[in-house]
Amino acid sequence: MKKQFILFLVLFSSLLFSQTDLSGNISSDLTLDLAGSPYTVISDVTVDNGVTLTVEAGVSVKFDASTRLYVNGSLVASGAAFSSSAGAPAAGDWDYIQVGDATAGGSAMFTDCSISYAGKFYLYDGSATFTNCTLDNFSQSGIEVLSSGTLELNGTALNHVGSQGIFLRDGSSAVITDGDFSNAGKALTLEDNTTATITNLTVVSSLYPVWFDGPATLTLSGILNLTGNTNDEIYINHGSNLNDWVLPAVDIPYYFNNNYTVNNSGSLEVGDNELQFNSGRILYINGNLTGDGATFTSAAGSPSAGDWNYIQIGNTASTGTANLSNCQIAYASKIFIKNGTATLNNCTVENNSLYGLEVASTGTLDLSDSIINGSGDTGIMSR
Repeated sequence: MKKQFILFLVLFSSLLFSQTDLSGNISSDLTLDLAGSPYTVISDVTVDNGVTLTVEAGVSVKFDASTRLYVNGSLVASGAAFSSSAGAPAAGDWDYIQVGDATAGGSAMFTDCSISYAGKFYLYDGSATFTNCTLDNFSQSGIEVLSSGTLELNGTALNHVGSQGIFLRDGSSAVITDGDFSNAGKALTLEDNTTATITNLTVVSSLYPVWFDGPATLTLSGILNLTGNTNDEIYINHGSNLNDWVLPAVDIPYYFNNNYTVNNSGSLEVGDNELQFNSGRILYINGNLTGDGATFTSAAGSPSAGDWNYIQIGNTASTGTANLSNCQIAYASKIFIKNGTATLNNCTVENNSLYGLEVASTGTLDLSDSIINGSGDTGIMSR
């Protein structure tokens, strides 16, 4: 009887502490069930094109150091945990889950899942949907989306995820609803020709809530909590726009660190936002500028006249236009209408260091119901 009891304990312990190792290609549909959990990725795993990997609720998938899961088919996970196999896990212990590659678009659907201690989640080509998930303790970025990748987040949190929370690249797109990002670096980074549609977003304890590497399309609605970060501003990290660019309405300023040019084929619609300019910067409008209720001002904490340089309308080769209503322009050196037309209605131009407005011989000023105050030597200088 005693021997039978000891044998039972050995078998029970073996079952309790067993694990299932995963490596290589998955070439037919496979389900990771609770009976085989935890599963450990001991070397790279690839879900082949046309194949579905299903991960059931309660299953734990652990990754050895530097391993990856490639999804060129489909991954469907509900209530599962993806994490490091290390005894004392740390950010970047394992590499990433990659959806799609250069030859095939994959798909991944996560519901009520957690993904932890990776380098990043990498959506190369295809689609990925996260619903009520948590991604945390990543070393590089939360989710990087390339090519024609399409990302959808619903009620999902990103915490401690490296230099970027969501990084949209190469014409990719994202739809984010009820997002909650913290310690997410540049929480939402957008390159040129990318699209993000966001409804209800909180970003706290991050470097910047939004970072534009190009004139991307960003649509914002619902409740937006974008303060409580190292920099409560939207950073403009590119220098020109060839097409039409609309700045969505937000309660934090847009920060222009460098000179910015709206080319003759482009337009910039600023709405009623606040635009802040770094020291000596110039906004060149060789296309079209429009705004209603906008503020153009210095980024300095204690601003003074001439902190930033000027808005220039047109150049020798291009005719620019500016149509501004109910706007304020302050702490520049001047507004310079070089070649084109500036229409200001019910605007205030103040605390410029040289002139309120300078109008060259090829420039036209249409000024109505506006105030020019405390602006250097002359309110309006006509050449």
